[in-house]
Amino acid sequence: MSPVHKYFLGERLQCSMGIVLALSCIALAFWLRTSQATDFYRGLFYPFVIIPVLLLLICTGVVLRTGRDIKRVDQFISSQREKIISLETPRIEKVMQNFKWIKLIELSILATGIMILVLYRGTGFMGGLGLGLLLQSLIMYGFDLFAEKRGEVYLDILKHLNQ
Repeated sequence: MSPVHKYFLGERLQCSMGIVLALSCIALAFWLRTSQATDFYRGLFYPFVIIPVLLLLICTGVVLRTGRDIKRVDQFISSQREKIISLETPRIEKVMQNFKWIKLIELSILATGIMILVLYRGTGFMGGLGLGLLLQSLIMYGFDLFAEKRGEVYLDILKHLNQ
């Protein structure tokens, strides 16, 4: 398997797991909301639905486009090598830049969750909200660390193809 295929299939695998994770979080949120009808679980509900819905949308898009991405980059490698330099390398460089912003947002959500937990002593609606933000930000941060590392490897592969 070529390193390019390995990158895209790794992306598809992680996003497939992301879809399962997102659906699990959403199902857990609805189950807790209905079976444990307390203010705490009502607060936990929102971060356990909103953030996983975003993950679900992103991951579904990645899974659906992976086949096209592999074909596109294979074509660049086989017959349009200059497009690796002009299109694919700048695309992945932009993706890598976006990870810096995404991780900053995730750390901000983490800090917000911690602050809410401290201010509201982890109780009631706000306690659930704080815990939900904290947990979801940690999940997303970890998820994105793996994706970013894979992207770094792919960018190195592209740079070597350009030589």
